[in-house]
Amino acid sequence: LTVAVCTRNRAAQLSECLDALAAIDYPPHLLDIVIVDNAPSDGSTRDVVARYPRMRYVVEPRPGLDWARNAAIRASTADIVAYTDDDVSVDRGWPKAIAAAFEAEPHAACVTGLVVPDELDSPAQMLFEAYGGFGRGFERRWWEDPDPCAHAIALRYGNTARFGTGANMAFRRSALATIGGFDPALDAGTLTHGGGDLDMFFRIIKARGTLVY
Repeated sequence: LTVAVCTRNRAAQLSECLDALAAIDYPPHLLDIVIVDNAPSDGSTRDVVARYPRMRYVVEPRPGLDWARNAAIRASTADIVAYTDDDVSVDRGWPKAIAAAFEAEPHAACVTGLVVPDELDSPAQMLFEAYGGFGRGFERRWWEDPDPCAHAIALRYGNTARFGTGANMAFRRSALATIGGFDPALDAGTLTHGGGDLDMFFRIIKARGTLVY
């Protein structure tokens, strides 16, 4: 399992994320943690990552979150690539839960999961949750499309935000090799400011893969 965190010029906030990753419960010889520094303006992120000897530091010079996500795929040699965000503190059992989900669902190309707020102290935080947030419940659900008709799949699966979010998503590397990497025209660092994760969810299902939340 490769765990990937993509970050850009957020060194002051990064330690909380990396502290949580350093504490995760997973066999060390089966775990690879990659921190992708996206078009950094200085060496501050590299200096933070250097304090965590189990983590690999990778630079992606092209600005954009999806360029960084693709750099993580290239850097990985594991069967599964799992992504979280640099403002997330993962549960220590997160990698085991991902691995167990893929083992239980051998046809799954993608596994997503719950993301809950760390705090609800400000009106902005409460409004974000009131308008949907990132949580999609506590029950396992599956999505797949046996019908390759493009029009029908767009109607059924166009709202891919219901499938999960980029803060908690994992893919079989073999599936990514088949459908291609993330679209660098999307997400943070581009005019779209988002959508790279949702585009990938849609493409997984369009390619007749199975997505498990």
